[in-house]
Amino acid sequence: MPTRFASFAFAVLAAAVSVSACARDRDAVEPAPDAFCEAAIDLDRGLERMVDLDRQVRLVRRVAETAPVEIEADARTFLEAMEAVRDDPDDPSLRDDPDVQEAVENVNRYAVEGCALYEQEGGGSPF
Repeated sequence: MPTRFASFAFAVLAAAVSVSACARDRDAVEPAPDAFCEAAIDLDRGLERMVDLDRQVRLVRRVAETAPVEIEADARTFLEAMEAVRDDPDDPSLRDDPDVQEAVENVNRYAVEGCALYEQEGGGSPF
């Protein structure tokens, strides 16, 4: 059961971060690479279906592997945090790290703006 809790908690964190990211003024972002956008859409769909933590890690890994240089470090931080939560789901500090929250927010913002996900996904957030 702890794995389900960690999965749910991290998905909730990501959703909360996406709300704050969308409330900010948007900076101009170049269109993101198709591979990154496809990975972001798949992650969004996985989070909507509340897939298990192992699947979330695989989806975030695809986001990190396809991330453009502008957000590569943030995507890597996001992936490392997801792997850490998977490996130790009972450590609440892993979900409360402000550096991780900022990285998730940056990846989210880039995906929303660079992939035009609101237009593509009917207003949904990638995270």
